[in-house]
Order: sequence, then structure tokens, then C-alpha cells
Amino acid sequence: MRPTLIPLALIAIALAGCGGGADSGRLATVDGDTIGMDEFHRYLEIKPLVRVDPQNGAVVGTLGFQAMEDLIRQRVLRHLAKDEGVDPTEAQIKDELDFQMKRNPNFLRDATTAGLTVEQIKGRLANDLAARNLVSKGIKVAPAEIDQYIKDNPTQFFDPELVDLLWILVSNEDLKKQADRDLLEGQKFATVAARYSQAEGARAYQGLFPQRIVSQFPLALQEVVKDTGEMKSTDWIRVREGWAKWYVAKKTPPKPIKVDETIRELVRRQIAMTRGGKAIDLEKRVLDKLKASKIEIHVTAYRQPWDAVMDGLRAKQAAKPIAPPTTPVQIEKDK
Repeated sequence: MRPTLIPLALIAIALAGCGGGADSGRLATVDGDTIGMDEFHRYLEIKPLVRVDPQNGAVVGTLGFQAMEDLIRQRVLRHLAKDEGVDPTEAQIKDELDFQMKRNPNFLRDATTAGLTVEQIKGRLANDLAARNLVSKGIKVAPAEIDQYIKDNPTQFFDPELVDLLWILVSNEDLKKQADRDLLEGQKFATVAARYSQAEGARAYQGLFPQRIVSQFPLALQEVVKDTGEMKSTDWIRVREGWAKWYVAKKTPPKPIKVDETIRELVRRQIAMTRGGKAIDLEKRVLDKLKASKIEIHVTAYRQPWDAVMDGLRAKQAAKPIAPPTTPVQIEKDK
């Protein structure tokens, strides 16, 4: 039986209407900067990540409390950037939006399709800018350094090898034989996959395999695909769930990407972040700022859990200082 899924918007509505609700529409105040319940509700609807217990997959605390933590940390990050004189301006946020649109012309459409408003998109970009500005403050990357990095890391500037696959996944010999019979009769692989495959979404997506990047395939599948031509199918392969067969629809070899000014800017950013990350522990600075901030929680149900979180952070930092992070340079390809 599948668990019941409750839309985040309904959780937010329930919270707003409960007896321990918010004080005058306020969720929390961070050094006099108010986080309103409207902002909280909107964030809950599009919260990108949920923290779960790795042992059983259960949500840690509540979704609402996690969302409040996120919003408070975002405020603290922006306040820290403002203290350092690197909080992004409206003009810089607009420039960043334009940059992302150059990288991916569908950036805005994809984000709004995912449920974000334009203001929320700008807010995320502003948070990213604040973090990057804090880490890379004062760091200059010369054009020659960018040239050298590109020269030393040629494999990072290739679009990966792609293969478009269909597949059939069955759990027993009977389904395997039925699929083979229909394929031998000349029926299309996609039709047979939709009829017999037990892979998730097989019927809706006509047997489309969810991965295209060859390097992300299991090693055994990489070898099989390498030896199979386009518009050909593999033999049946024993897998954990039973048996699987793939059809190679199209192969796209790796190809070098055009190193334009957008790519060079990505390289510059990554070099600056790597260099800054060796000297600056942003997470520790945010936590220090968080502990020093005056934070008021206006939702009664969240006050005690928040106090417990803060007590835990203080105890953890007192017991074991956080080591500075080291982040390898990794170039994110344009879409």
C-alpha cells in the first residue's frame, strides 16, 4: 500500500489555522527582519529539498519546521553578506538572471513550470550570489588562469556520450517469453515494452529508459550498449528484479563544447570559489552569525523545537570545530 501524500500547501493552510498559529501573520523575525506567513506558505509549496532520516526515510521533524529553518538561514546569509558589503543589488540579480538565460534559454520557463514565481527565482539567485560573493570576496582570477584551466582539463569541456534507449523489465520467464513472441512477430519494441514491462512508467512512456548519459549507466550496461548498434536490441540480461532487454534507438558521440564567454565565466567562478573555499568556511560563518542574531519565533509550536536546534548547534560547535571545506573545480555544462 502506498503512503498517503498530503500537498505542502494543505500543510501550510492547516498550520495557519491551528490554535498555535502565527502571531499577526508573522513566522519569525531575524534581527528585526520579518519572515511573513505568506512567504512561508509560498516556500512550502516549492521547497526543493526535504531532510529525511537515512535509516527509515521518515521526514526529520516536520516539513513546516524545516521550511522555517531554511528561510531563517537564508535571511542570516543575506545579513552576513550585507555586513561584508557584498549583498547583491537588484541590478546584479537581474544580470545573474540574464546570465542564466544565456546558459539556458529555457531557464525561466523551466523554473516557472516547476512552480516558482519570478520573485522566488530572483530570491534564489540572490541567495546564490550572496554565498558566492562571501566566499570569493577579493579574489581575482586572471584570463590566463582560465586559459590554463581549460587547457589542463580538456575532458570537462565535452558534451557527454548519449544513448537513447527503450527497455523491457520483467520479473519472470512467462512475461519474458510473451515479450519475445511479440517481438519476433515484428511488433514495435515500444509497443511490447508498454504491454509487458514492469518498469515504473513503462506504459506511460512507451518503455523509455530514464538515463541517457552513458557514463551514468551501470558498467555492465555500458558494455552491452557499446556492442549493440542503433535500431538493434540486446539479449536478455539478468538483473536484480528479473530480466531486462534494451533497444538502442540512437547514439550520440561525445563532442567538444564551444568555449564561449559564458563558459569562461563559469570557469572563473569555480576557480574563485575553490580558492576562497580553502580559506573561508561559509557554513561556520553562517552558523556563527545565526547564533549571534536575535531570532524570534512567532509560531508557538515551533519555539521549543527551535530552541532545541540552537542548543544542539552550540553544543556541536563547542565539542568539535568544523574543518574548512575543500571543493574541487567542476564545470557544469550548459543545457
